[in-house]
Amino acid sequence: MNQLTLEVLSRVLSIVSIVIIMYVFYVVTKKMAIKKAENAKDAYICPKCGSLRLSLHDKLPPAIRFIGSVPAQNFECADCNYTGLAPKIYTTHIEKFRKEIKKTKRN
Repeated sequence: MNQLTLEVLSRVLSIVSIVIIMYVFYVVTKKMAIKKAENAKDAYICPKCGSLRLSLHDKLPPAIRFIGSVPAQNFECADCNYTGLAPKIYTTHIEKFRKEIKKTKRN
C-alpha cells in the first residue's frame, strides 16, 4: 500500500473510533438519566392527563430567561399536548393525583 491510502485508512479509522466512543457515551448517559429519574423522590406531572412525559417548553429568548422575568417554568406534555405550568409532586402521590384528575373530569 502506498502512503496516501495508509493516511486515508488512518483518518477513517480515527473517525469510526470517535463515532463509536460518542455512541457509547450517549448510551451510558441515557441509562444514567433513566436510573436517576426512577430514583427521584419528586417529579413534574401534567395537570390535564397525569402524564410524567413532560419537557420544558420555553419559547422565550435566552436574555429574558436570564433576567428572570418569568416566575415559573413552562412545560409541554407529550401525551395530551398541554402547555403551561405543571405541579411537582412526590412520586408516592402520583396515583392519587391521577385518580383526582379522573374524578374531576367525570364531574
